Amino acid sequence: DHAGTGKTFLAMYMALEQVLDKETPYEQLLIVRSIVPTKEIGFLPGDIEEKIAVYVAPYRSCASEMFYDKGAYDKLKHNGYVDFKPTSFIRGETYHNTIILVDEMQNLNFHELDSIITRVGQDSKMIFCGDFW
Repeated sequence: DHAGTGKTFLAMYMALEQVLDKETPYEQLLIVRSIVPTKEIGFLPGDIEEKIAVYVAPYRSCASEMFYDKGAYDKLKHNGYVDFKPTSFIRGETYHNTIILVDEMQNLNFHELDSIITRVGQDSKMIFCGDFW
């Protein structure tokens, strides 16, 4: 649905609820998003973490709000519960015991969508968020 309605927040909340529950098979939330519109990313200064920081910001904000802790996203990442990857960095990987959150899916091209769908391994599932209008 439309921007600002809480799609990403709710998807992250529900995914993390399952990832943090030891009774489920899910061990990690992987957030995947296309960054193709910024083809100049290779020319931006810094390492890959610095280049994608602007794309991680909404998830950092969601985690801060969920856990009432500004450092929540970094703690989750450090402990292996959450990770973020641009679509161009997931080829050749298979994700087991993972909830894959595909955010801003309306920005994906067919090749990116195909790359993401073929990454799903044992005991994994996908959540798609986006605006279809």
